[in-house]
Amino acid sequence: MPLPGESRRTACGGLEDHLRLLVENSPEGMVICDEGDRIVFANSRFCDLFGWEASEVAGKLIGEVTAGTPGFSSHAFLVPPAVFSAPCLITDAVRMRKDGSEIKVSILIGPIHEEGRPAGTYGMYWDTGRREEVERALLESEQQFLNIVEDQDEFIIRFKPDGTLTFANSSYCRRFGKDPGRILGLNVFDHVDQEETNRLHREFFEKLTPENPTNTDESWSLLPDGSIGLEQWHNRGVFDEEGRLVAIQCVGRDITAQKEAERSLRESERRYAAIVESQVEMVCRFSDKGEITFANDAFCHFFGLNRDRVVSRRLFEIMGDIEASRFLSEPNGQSPSGQGPFFEQILDLPQGGKRWLRWTRRGILDEKGTLTEVQAVGRDVTILKRTEEELRQLNSILRSVRGVNRLISRHHDSEKLVQEICAHLVETRGYRNAWIGILGKGGTLQSVSEAGVTADGKRLSERRRYGMLNEWGLSALKEPGIHLKRGTMAMTDSPLLDSYEEGGIMTTRLEYAKKIYGLVSVSLPGDAHFDPEEQTLFLELAEDISFALHAIETEKDRQRKAANLEEKARQLELLVAEHSSGLWEWDVGEGRVVMNAAYETMLGYTPGEMGQSLDDWKRQIHPDDQAGVADLLRKVLSGKDGDDIYETEFRMAKKDGSWLPLRSRGFVVRRDKNGRAAKMVGIHTPAGEAPQKQRRRRGHEAKG
Repeated sequence: MPLPGESRRTACGGLEDHLRLLVENSPEGMVICDEGDRIVFANSRFCDLFGWEASEVAGKLIGEVTAGTPGFSSHAFLVPPAVFSAPCLITDAVRMRKDGSEIKVSILIGPIHEEGRPAGTYGMYWDTGRREEVERALLESEQQFLNIVEDQDEFIIRFKPDGTLTFANSSYCRRFGKDPGRILGLNVFDHVDQEETNRLHREFFEKLTPENPTNTDESWSLLPDGSIGLEQWHNRGVFDEEGRLVAIQCVGRDITAQKEAERSLRESERRYAAIVESQVEMVCRFSDKGEITFANDAFCHFFGLNRDRVVSRRLFEIMGDIEASRFLSEPNGQSPSGQGPFFEQILDLPQGGKRWLRWTRRGILDEKGTLTEVQAVGRDVTILKRTEEELRQLNSILRSVRGVNRLISRHHDSEKLVQEICAHLVETRGYRNAWIGILGKGGTLQSVSEAGVTADGKRLSERRRYGMLNEWGLSALKEPGIHLKRGTMAMTDSPLLDSYEEGGIMTTRLEYAKKIYGLVSVSLPGDAHFDPEEQTLFLELAEDISFALHAIETEKDRQRKAANLEEKARQLELLVAEHSSGLWEWDVGEGRVVMNAAYETMLGYTPGEMGQSLDDWKRQIHPDDQAGVADLLRKVLSGKDGDDIYETEFRMAKKDGSWLPLRSRGFVVRRDKNGRAAKMVGIHTPAGEAPQKQRRRRGHEAKG
């Protein structure tokens, strides 16, 4: 139904308002000009684009506001009426802002008609400079990512399911001797034999699915130098929208050296186990079922049995302790008491009395890493334990965890640290006394720090002559957590006073990384007691002190080892430099020979004057001796005859042109995995020296 005239005008007015609001808030610049190209309307985006105020552009020629840049050739094309109601022009151009700066824009220009007559033009402007910046940044980001991939030490490849390579980084090409410019299109399995190729497909690549797109494998490869290398590969499948495998991306790393180190470690463990069998401690071996396969004399003597009555019996039948037997037969588990790498057993003797045994155990593995036996080593620590029972241990307690942490952060000396902690606890928390004992080797007290002892008391340091920790201290060492003792205690229960009435004593052990460093204790006077919150804070304090002692010990050990290494290196350098015989070291792989000063002076040279290469050394051998020396060296280097030592005589040219007969003795000190010599050392002495003279010279060198 047509609208009445007034309603139509109202509706048109509302539509015009909406259109004006839409144009004004458009993200693109919009402008309307009259027939004379003067601006009659410009939205805020257009004004911002060219740096003008809205009040400044009204009535100006469009060419004044959007002046073109001289010399810029724009590309324009006409849009036919099939797209817009009237033909319009689209062009890319560079225009000038009000401040003179340039801006790249795309422009759409079209006519405006009124009652069939041209009434002006409209224009729309897009800023294309920002778009170009984004595209350029994207290209730079892609190039940076490619550079990162190329710079990786890992081998990165991508190939089709049939093995055709579509990408390989530089590390992969260097590893397998491939030309980066020709590798694409080659088959990734060229350096792997067919059996290994089939295994990789069967066990790994064929198992890649959209649900399980990744897996890891290890494979052997033939390298360009003829050696065999082992790589570990992380494989990821790439699938299309229908779940079909379209590519495989792999990231690999060389683990040849790692596997060689693991093999050497297993050999070292077997040698160590053989040494342990001959120790004076009790040593036994048993199967995973607990049946004894070996027991040394010390083990048999302690339990009063002949070896024939021990072997093949179960461990718990001999030891009479199921808990200890369970601990020893589980080398990869924790001890029943939770103490970690060792277990202490109390053995009741048939004739009365007790013996304390401390056991450690280790698994014995075959070349494949399979557990074959368990070896246990036991030591009688009865004397140590009885000494510990005689010494009382009572401490006084914590007052301020925060203050103790500040002390920990400030100190690097363990004795000064624990002394100030004791004084701080007594001062800040009102404890009657505080006590910290640090254990040394063998469980003996290495140092004692204390605070809060009154005039009628006796310092614990005066009582240390009595030996080790008492039974109360031992119980705290054996079990983690808080240990409480209340009531009146005689001197035998307290190391500080002859007799006094305490509100309570709280003790816990200092332990970090399964190592027990000692004890910390505090005491309260009178009717005071320790509430649960105080006990929690006390445990946290003990953990902080333990960590601090561990850090101090670790740093001191590092410094001591560094000093020892420096001193040994200095002594070795001095010994080699001052030795009167000609000493040499030959790095076979590098072809480099290092010799001491005596070697050069023996041939008439000053130290450092002779060449360091193997070729320099060969040239100084007499021509008649060169063939024999070369043949001998070839045999020793190859290792085929099983000889690591050679001895021969030949002549070498001195600096003055004369020939010096030498007696040469060399040793192979290291061979590579193929059995060839990798490093040799040796000594040259003049061949004409009489045995008596050589002995006198060696005696003189020893005294020097």
